[in-house]
Amino acid sequence: MSGRVGEALAATGKLGFESMRVARSQPIVSVLVALVAAAACLSVLGTTGRTIVAEQQLLGALDESGARIVEVRSVDGVSAIPPDTVQRVAGISGVDWAVGLGRPFDLRPGVNLDLRVPAIRIVGVSPAVVISDGWSEPALYVSRVSATRAGLETGAGSLSMSTGQVLPVQGIFTAAYPLQEMNRFVVIKDDGSPDYLDRLVIEAADSASVPSVAAAIPDALGDHGTAGTTISEPRALLDARQVVEGRIGEYGRTVVLGVLS
Repeated sequence: MSGRVGEALAATGKLGFESMRVARSQPIVSVLVALVAAAACLSVLGTTGRTIVAEQQLLGALDESGARIVEVRSVDGVSAIPPDTVQRVAGISGVDWAVGLGRPFDLRPGVNLDLRVPAIRIVGVSPAVVISDGWSEPALYVSRVSATRAGLETGAGSLSMSTGQVLPVQGIFTAAYPLQEMNRFVVIKDDGSPDYLDRLVIEAADSASVPSVAAAIPDALGDHGTAGTTISEPRALLDARQVVEGRIGEYGRTVVLGVLS
């Protein structure tokens, strides 16, 4: 056995020596081979790097399109979400922000009592809603769309509630995804109102946190809120995200390992 091992080692050494002798005798060819091999490796690694960048961009696009959004909606046409739920949900680990929205209702401009302007109540704060001069409570805020509808293009004036209470317009807001539908309404900022909310919109810190956030929401809602609501996760987007991470990521790793080998 030892003889065979010795013979194998000797053959290996001889092969290595022969390779070195050939390389020294043909330096130009050796240099060209080394350059071609290096260029091939750099090309493949560069392609892999672009693949990784494309993967991150695609994952970011999925997150921006709603992969981190969880919604709680009232059912049977009855607002069932306690207003203090917003603060509790916002405190759940893995939640970036939470906003509660009431059921739409009508307001009336003081100068035209026959006109009805749709309004919606908001509880909580989200970076998706930008206002001109900071929140005040209770107060009204108009978007460019709702200001035109109410005849308040300057962002100044007041509107009347069905109770007869008159609230001044404090400023102008702009709402982006996932709250862009708020732009159709006059917004009432009033965290202290006892009225129940119709909908919660929650953004998780990342898509991986969505299942745990959704699982923790029923405790924050309480028995009454849980019985009258449904919780929806962006399941299709989360599944698409897992496919992207799995297939593209595996492809990149396979290519890198192949080049290194």
